[in-house]
Amino acid sequence: MIRKKNVIQLFVLSAVFLLSLVFGSLSYADTAVPSGSGSDDYSITIIKYKLSESDLSSTTLPQQPVGSALTQEQAKDKNGNLLVPLGGVSYRIEQVTPSNDASNPFQVVPGSTSQTITTDSNGQATVKLPQGIYRVTELSSQTLLHPAAPVIVQLPMGLSNGQSLNQVFIYPKSGVVSPSVTTPPPSKDKEITRIPHTAGTLPSESPLFGLLVGVIIVGMIGTIGIKPKLLK
Repeated sequence: MIRKKNVIQLFVLSAVFLLSLVFGSLSYADTAVPSGSGSDDYSITIIKYKLSESDLSSTTLPQQPVGSALTQEQAKDKNGNLLVPLGGVSYRIEQVTPSNDASNPFQVVPGSTSQTITTDSNGQATVKLPQGIYRVTELSSQTLLHPAAPVIVQLPMGLSNGQSLNQVFIYPKSGVVSPSVTTPPPSKDKEITRIPHTAGTLPSESPLFGLLVGVIIVGMIGTIGIKPKLLK
């Protein structure tokens, strides 16, 4: 009887031990968040403004990713004018991982899929992503002179004060193409009908012509006067 009781106790203890292992592993799986897991808590928002070449280094836009969007009054050019949002600009989002190649510090995670987002009429585009490291690349278009340099963003993004950002805002800087100015065709030279006087007043031919007529008349009179004398 005692032996049977010991067997039952051993069975119960074994069952409790196994159940504790199972529930313990389930609890750990629920609390752990592996890198690259899906989550709606992380996002990247791109805010694009129309910038001239001179605005690239003189605007109030942040140089690095930040944790909040600027207000309309904060987004100004060097002259204090409000910046104009730019829609229709596309960006490629790729999940990357650090590499040992100095010429290419980050490489695309094998098996990952890139996404492409385009700014709307407000110049904004948002994408929700799982935690990880991402490369944001501005794509070429007829609107831009040169695409902005790619940006590496880690979600969540750690700050120097120990806090982290789940939502990150990026302000890519690239100049836009200026409107083309149509140059009118050169006008044809007008046909010159008269030769203008360019070297002063030319002498008049009237006195010379009158002198010549006078000589002829005097000669004729002299001839008429000589003929009667010869007849005598």
